[in-house]
Amino acid sequence: MPLWVPEPDWLCDWRDTLDTQRDEIGERRRHDEQRREHAAGELAGLQPAVTAARAAWQPYQTRIDNLERHLARELRPAMYRANHERHTAGFGHRHRAQRTARDATTSVHDTEAQIHATRDDGHDVKAHLDDLVGRADQLRRLATPRPAWSSDNQLLDRISRLTTAIDTWNDWNTGQPTTVDALIDSVDTLTHEADCAPAYALRAGEITCSQLDQLIDPLADWLGPRGVIQPTRAAEHGIERDTGLGIDL
Repeated sequence: MPLWVPEPDWLCDWRDTLDTQRDEIGERRRHDEQRREHAAGELAGLQPAVTAARAAWQPYQTRIDNLERHLARELRPAMYRANHERHTAGFGHRHRAQRTARDATTSVHDTEAQIHATRDDGHDVKAHLDDLVGRADQLRRLATPRPAWSSDNQLLDRISRLTTAIDTWNDWNTGQPTTVDALIDSVDTLTHEADCAPAYALRAGEITCSQLDQLIDPLADWLGPRGVIQPTRAAEHGIERDTGLGIDL
């Protein structure tokens, strides 16, 4: 049994704060999962409307594709050739070259006008399709699982180690059953936290290295003489473990 150490008045609040942080991360992840499930369900329900809208727009798209292909492969090359020949035609051939160039240019303009007219005719159909596709893309992004934030995982790991260390310290301090390994892990975890803790609290509820020493020192002092942990501790809270010695509790 250890000599009872008065529990620091800040320890319970710190333990509650760690639990709150863990709960907030869990709640955020549950919210994200629910949002993904909702988006996936809405996306599945939207697919028939997207399919119908694509089918409604397809005749317009097919006509536009055919006209643009005709322009690219035949009409524009013919217009370029005719205009080139108009500029290079010799005497006696200029009028015919001019008519050919004019007719070729007119064909290009007429086809371009047909494309614009087709787009105008299908404007409402295309706008409806674009709205549905945009909504589907948005839902797809929401439904896609995102990689877990590494900062969240690191914070959860830290919270788990600290809460375990605090609970182990409380068990030891109140005479509850524990193990040597658990006590050593508790000292190691609290010491590592003290290495990173500030000397002075800069924010409300921030734990300082001197506060953590209130937990580390009594436990280390109790374990040290029993050969579990070397009693000497460096100024920066370095604690060495003698793995060749142990004690049954």
